[in-house]
Amino acid sequence: MGSECTTRQQMTFLSANVSEQASPVISIHGLRHTHASLLLYAGVSVGSVARRLGHANMSTTQKTYLHIIQELENQDNDKIMRYLTSLM
Repeated sequence: MGSECTTRQQMTFLSANVSEQASPVISIHGLRHTHASLLLYAGVSVGSVARRLGHANMSTTQKTYLHIIQELENQDNDKIMRYLTSLM
């Protein structure tokens, strides 16, 4: 029966096993932020990302990643406008 790794365990593993010659150098916090950003760009819900990051509520995630959420909303608005224009 496998046990679920905690975020702290995952970060400890990465710190111990990532080569110093890896390029570019990224901090554990930077890796966490990149991971969350990529999930949002992939269409994962804010709620799921918040839970994955261990945020107590979604508002923390929404505030932290507001720039990405706004960009995704702009992309959605562009898609909607293209679709509506195609109906004419």
